[in-house]
Formats: sequence, structure tokens, C-alpha cells
Amino acid sequence: AQYRRLMGSSGGAFLTGADAPRRPVTSIAYSAIRGLGSNSLPLGGHQVTDASYIGKLRAFTGIRSLDLPTEARWEYAARAGCGNSLYTGVDLDTATSAASTAELDEVAWTYSNTSTNAVKNSTMPVGLKHPNAWGLYDMIGNCMEICLDYATTDWQSHFGSAIAIDPVGPTTWNTASPMCGLRSSSPWDSANTLK
Repeated sequence: AQYRRLMGSSGGAFLTGADAPRRPVTSIAYSAIRGLGSNSLPLGGHQVTDASYIGKLRAFTGIRSLDLPTEARWEYAARAGCGNSLYTGVDLDTATSAASTAELDEVAWTYSNTSTNAVKNSTMPVGLKHPNAWGLYDMIGNCMEICLDYATTDWQSHFGSAIAIDPVGPTTWNTASPMCGLRSSSPWDSANTLK
């Protein structure tokens, strides 16, 4: 509903049903989100165009610094001060997969708990699972979320041994940072991945 209000169109893969306005927007091009550079996700640092979603959100709120989060900021917000696998304080354990599945189902929409839904293998309305300690919903599961920088699996070589506060990850793709700025997890099959 927020995206439709600012952009004048719904956009996305799951647009039917009474709960459609509460579902995450999906399949939106990076150029529609920040403008420019649609073939180079993400391009940290380039100017946000006024016609893009972030440009219109900045104009609506009056917050000129508003932007996508970096991967580190997304992780910080998602965990809400918790260092475990789930923000409920639980670490997922493959040895007890039934218990882990039940714990995950409390906070996240996954392929397993959406496959029996009327709209099989789709996103779900935001706010139906337990929020994290800061009141943020759907930080795990439901759909992938775009970040401003690339994630990296090798923080040691990227940042060194010093503790980094609010670090910015790689801004270009390489083999040490293969994940292109997407966080969370998605229950969709490969035919419905974020574009």
C-alpha cells in the first residue's frame, strides 16, 4: 500500500486478494527503488533520482538521508540486540530439526509454512508472525530485502581484525562478496525470485 501510494502502481508478483496491500512489494527493479544503474545492483553512492521510490519517500518524509540500509545495518535491525540464529534468542540446531522448524515458524514465513496457503509458495501479509525486540516484523523469511551494499562472507579480509561499527560492505561484486545485497530469506521458488 505504501509503494502504491508513492509510486502510483502496485508492482510485484502477488497482487490479488484482500490482503494484497499488506504483502511486501516484490519484483521491483533496482532502478525503480533508487534510480539509475538498474544493471548494477547495488550501486552504493550514486545519486537517488526524484522519480525513484527512495526519492519520493525522501520528499514525502522530508528526510534527505533516508536510503536502503547497508547489509550491516539490516543485520543489526533484524537481530535487535540478539546474537542467536533467531531474534527470539533461539539457535537453530540441525540435530533437532522438528524443534527448529517450530521455532522458525513462530517468526518467519518459509516455503514449508506457506506451501499449504491458498496462494501456494507466495509472500504473506506483513505482521502475522512475532516481531523482534524492537517491534520489527518479517525480518526473517517472507521475501528478500535489498541492501545498499553487497554482503560478504569474509569480513576479516574486508575490514581487518578491528571491530567495525556501522561498516559498509563491498560496493562491487567479487568472489569474496557473492551475495548481491539481499538479506532475509524467501519462500518463493526460483520462478519468483526478486528481479
